Amino acid sequence: MKATLRARITRVAPVRWFLAIEDGVFRLAGEAEYRLGITPRTTKIVPGPFDRLVMRVVLLFVPVLVGTFVITTGATRTRALLAIIGVAVLLFTAMFVIEGVRADRGTTRRPPRPRPSARPPARRP
Repeated sequence: MKATLRARITRVAPVRWFLAIEDGVFRLAGEAEYRLGITPRTTKIVPGPFDRLVMRVVLLFVPVLVGTFVITTGATRTRALLAIIGVAVLLFTAMFVIEGVRADRGTTRRPPRPRPSARPPARRP
């Protein structure tokens, strides 16, 4: 059910646009690294889940922060900015906790035990 829900959500046009913008930002970062001489042209940036989460928060909050410039009253603007900063801090905290739990789950896994061979080991004199 999870895969079908994800497939349905990504069919919606605004979600597709948002994901295209996100991919464009990562492509632009790769091009900037090439132009600055940091990486060769063939290096491709492959963002991880945490990179994508941070980029989504930035892409969602920057337009809202720019939109607060439209508010003319100083007290209202201050309240709006404090509310935005509070929500951003909560989101970033949740992302760090979720990423820490994911990383902790990955490190607690034990490697599989080697199977004993069917025949006994050869004896050495």
